[in-house]
Amino acid sequence: MPEYSEPIGFLLSVVYRKKGLLFRGLLADSHLTPQQFVVLNTLGKEDGLPLIELAKRAYADPTALSRTLHTMEVAGWLTREQDSMDRRVFHLHLTQQGKDKREELLPLVSSFTSKPVERLCS
Repeated sequence: MPEYSEPIGFLLSVVYRKKGLLFRGLLADSHLTPQQFVVLNTLGKEDGLPLIELAKRAYADPTALSRTLHTMEVAGWLTREQDSMDRRVFHLHLTQQGKDKREELLPLVSSFTSKPVERLCS
């Protein structure tokens, strides 16, 4: 068994950080952040989620995610629809522009995630 000079937690954090940087670079030309892609992809699979549910699925803080959602709404990628039973709740829906953006990026993201070790070692 090989010996490691660094604790596994440190090594995992390095891998996480490098993967995040690579993913951010991959999305740079599309003018999308990784969190925005997660929102597009999550709503593309399950449209109409309320903010709290979307935040759980995206492993994000709801307050921080609100800013991202506002930016995406201004860009025309999603809309918010107020719940008819609870005015505090808004359901999030992708617009056609948001659906098109997601479909455009899915092949690119799939190719990125299919070879994670190669990309991290380069």
